[in-house]
Amino acid sequence: MIPATEATPYRSASPIIRLVGIEKTYFRGDEAVKVLDKLSIDIPAGSYEALMGPSGSGKSTLLNLIAGLDRPPRDPSRSPGIASIA
Repeated sequence: MIPATEATPYRSASPIIRLVGIEKTYFRGDEAVKVLDKLSIDIPAGSYEALMGPSGSGKSTLLNLIAGLDRPPRDPSRSPGIASIA
């Protein structure tokens, strides 16, 4: 397996997608459901990735954040999460 930091003709050493400290919480009535909790991930260019998990684990939420269809919440008391696509 090629380390994510090693560049190859098909894979860049720098990430094409970077998420840092992403948090997302939904509310079901008065109950808070945290689906993403300080998620950080780098996805290098040319890689193939799969998202797997049970229903309600945050897969669609994560894809919506990456695609720009949703934004990480901004909390003025802490630094906001960062989602970037190169």
